[in-house]
Amino acid sequence: MLNQKGALLFGFLVLCSVLSISFSTCTHKGVDHQQGEKWGEKCVKFTCHRDKVKVIQSGCDDGAICRNVGSHWTKNCIGYTCENHHGKFNLKKVTLRCKGHDHKCHKIGSHWNETVHGNCITRKCIKKDHLPEIVKLSKTMSKQHWSMMQSLGALDLVKPSNPYQHRSWMQNDDDDNDDGDGGGGGGGGGGGGGGGCDTGACC
Repeated sequence: MLNQKGALLFGFLVLCSVLSISFSTCTHKGVDHQQGEKWGEKCVKFTCHRDKVKVIQSGCDDGAICRNVGSHWTKNCIGYTCENHHGKFNLKKVTLRCKGHDHKCHKIGSHWNETVHGNCITRKCIKKDHLPEIVKLSKTMSKQHWSMMQSLGALDLVKPSNPYQHRSWMQNDDDDNDDGDGGGGGGGGGGGGGGGCDTGACC
């Protein structure tokens, strides 16, 4: 009887040893990993459990943050989501908007006015190469800035027939980081105080 128990115990120990050996490693992307070992990237981590590779953390790398699959967030007026595409975790843009000089978010196709260094600028949000981009449609001196310069006597330097059309001497495109004057259309009013922008706080 004692010999039978000893034989059973020996057989059990041998079986445990075989199972331990068979479950000791996992292979992931051609690399062997030991039982209980953890590996992976910043936002996606794995472990070896018996002979199976198990995912213990999954998400999208968004700089300093790991985003959960299915989560939504907004950064610089662009809306994102985290997707799991056949085991690959990707950031996907779902909402495109432009961030204006006024720090507000503007929809694709929308127009708005901003005051930059005394100039009333009309801008538009467009979509270009799958990204939002701001274009400048027109630029004029704001009425408030024109009145201030007039009160200081600075406008005696020029005598334009329509002051809102003759404005290049007061403009510096580098100040508001624009490449050009976007067609310079915004001065279509008639004499004196009728030109410039007609809408927006900058007028």
